[in-house]
Amino acid sequence: SMSVTAKSFSFAFWARRRTVATRQMVLWHESPHSNLHIGFVENDAFVFSFTNIGWDTPNGLQTPNTYPHDLNVWVHWAGTYRLETGERVIYRNGRPIAADTVASGYQGGNVDLHISCGSRDNPSWATNGAYHGSLTDLYVLTRTLAPTEVASITRDMHLSLQDALVLHFTFESLFGQEMHARDLSTNNNTGLLN
Repeated sequence: SMSVTAKSFSFAFWARRRTVATRQMVLWHESPHSNLHIGFVENDAFVFSFTNIGWDTPNGLQTPNTYPHDLNVWVHWAGTYRLETGERVIYRNGRPIAADTVASGYQGGNVDLHISCGSRDNPSWATNGAYHGSLTDLYVLTRTLAPTEVASITRDMHLSLQDALVLHFTFESLFGQEMHARDLSTNNNTGLLN
């Protein structure tokens, strides 16, 4: 488990979707306190939400444009949240494309972060919510990345961000009978792939 509660945080990853026009969460967790949903909704907009209410606007930040043409194309996605101001920003290929300000911060606590998979307890996630595609260079950090850093990650897929890095998966170093992804940060947040 990991915690980004009461902290600024950022995420970044490269994604290549195999299907469009379906809900596909790349990063998510659900808890009694707060939910985190990062991914795509049925209209192919990208969403970054951490509320118990849902991920649709106005409860979650959603891109104003949709991206059905991203099928089988590598696209870099990133998001930042600044605790002090409540500002969230979504970036696509290094450029900011959506922003908002939330009144209350993320309240997830120590959580198991789900990456590109559905809940074992909810079989409908396998067809209605799990991400379908490829991922690489997934970062989660406990600080807000500056726009220049997001642009740098887009250009250099292996940028070192060790100062606040919570996890970094490339999904290239898989091991074990149950398929674990090795965390390249110093935190050893090894991931079990479903």
